[in-house]
Amino acid sequence: MSWREWVRATGGIALLTGASTVLMGTLPLLNGLFANELHLDWRQLGWLGGAAQTGSLAGTLLGYRLSGRGAFRPGIQAGAACALLAWLCAAFAGSFGMLVLCRTITAAGVGCVFSIGTYLLANSEPRARSFSVMSGVQVVCGSLHSALLPWLLAQFGYTTTVASLVLWFGLILVLGHRVSAPMPVVGEAGAARYDDRGRFAGAGLLVSVLLFHMAATTFWAYSERIASAAGLQPPEIALAISIGNLGGVPASILGAALGERFGFVPILILATVAAMGGEWLMAGASTSGLYLAGQFVFNFGWILGVSYYLALLGRRSPDPRAVRAAPIALVIAGILGPLAVATVQSAGTTRGLFVLAATLAPIALIPAVLRRR
Repeated sequence: MSWREWVRATGGIALLTGASTVLMGTLPLLNGLFANELHLDWRQLGWLGGAAQTGSLAGTLLGYRLSGRGAFRPGIQAGAACALLAWLCAAFAGSFGMLVLCRTITAAGVGCVFSIGTYLLANSEPRARSFSVMSGVQVVCGSLHSALLPWLLAQFGYTTTVASLVLWFGLILVLGHRVSAPMPVVGEAGAARYDDRGRFAGAGLLVSVLLFHMAATTFWAYSERIASAAGLQPPEIALAISIGNLGGVPASILGAALGERFGFVPILILATVAAMGGEWLMAGASTSGLYLAGQFVFNFGWILGVSYYLALLGRRSPDPRAVRAAPIALVIAGILGPLAVATVQSAGTTRGLFVLAATLAPIALIPAVLRRR
């Protein structure tokens, strides 16, 4: 498929799906804003993250059902409207409880949009290009808004800064009516029946998606607090996160250019090494330069890894239910990470975060490396 044909069939879906993740792209800075405004500690941030991911799970489950019924366009628009209204309320929340409620409802709307968009991209061709471009949009949106947040805070204050993210949900709502489903394609397994081998392939790769994303999101969510505990100043942290987000741009370009030409496993190994290396740099960073380098390398590995894990799932699994369940696996990963930190960590130490991430990411490779017999 040529680039022009791909843009016509799938480009809009990749754009809206990537833009829906802007909260994740700005999460470290948002956590810092919430912590400073409402005087939240690490445990409360962990519960906030876990509650938001629980809302995402509800939204992805709804998206799972809507995808199965072919209700793509109404589902995306309803999810965007829900996220827009709830996030506006979050900007005015004056208590931790109200923030948790608004954050959870917002996440449910975002989860619905992302779930439907991911399913559509997994049924496009070529998949690696589709997910790489989606991830590139995610990176650009997160990086642009991360750079904008400190300026908004200085000029307009906390409420306007937080509320500014509704612009992305408004974009999805307005453009969502143009979404049309691409023609479904058949995975690597062809028209094979859904036997035990097919189910095993799908289930194993869902575990890979879950473990890799859990390793990444756990560290990412606390990366601003890690830098703050190391003595870096807020402007330095914001700049590093904004520029570091751009590490996903070469990852998306690489994925879009290479596609499946060299297979999946070498790219996934590269992504795992890059993500762990970036986490190591951030965990031990004593200067803003090292922290920025860690952010950049980490985001390169994270974006590249998620894109190829999702593409590999769509390629190897003969059961469309496994593909539809991929966003659910991503959300469960986001739930388990913050809740694990909230349970075991009460101070700003980084060792536990790094050990958790460095353990999960290599384990995620195992199902991907295994060949079906």
